[in-house]
Amino acid sequence: MPRTFVYGTFLWATMLGKGLPKLPSSKIFLPPEPPYKTDDQMAVEILREFGATEFVGRLYSRLVGGEWLPVQPSHVHLFPWHEIFEHHPSLVVFDLEGSGPWQVLYVRRESDEQGIYTAIALKQFEKAPVWFSSVRQRLRERKGWVSRALK
Repeated sequence: MPRTFVYGTFLWATMLGKGLPKLPSSKIFLPPEPPYKTDDQMAVEILREFGATEFVGRLYSRLVGGEWLPVQPSHVHLFPWHEIFEHHPSLVVFDLEGSGPWQVLYVRRESDEQGIYTAIALKQFEKAPVWFSSVRQRLRERKGWVSRALK
């Protein structure tokens, strides 16, 4: 059976702002480094669809160099977006390539005949969060995605 993947990037409201959300203990969140170097591109293998605007899938990250690996449940907490999602779920979206922002409904450990994996449920927003387009634009400019002539 063919496998279907979608690709995107996690964005959160404060990722380029002056401050990060505070944890309940009032400590500033600084995530640990993942055990392997990844770029910010993520993939989701679609496992179950509930119409055109909602699905559940297996989460993958891409190593620097190009190899895709399933995100292990024991490693998902090391990604900065996940720590923000755990404490402030409404501040995190999955920016799906060619489709825009999707709401992250949950991230959890699941299993199937292949073993344990990190599952993610996504639902397309009817209207993007108010902060989304400005964060996306600033991120593109910071990464050099926008030519200097357009600035």
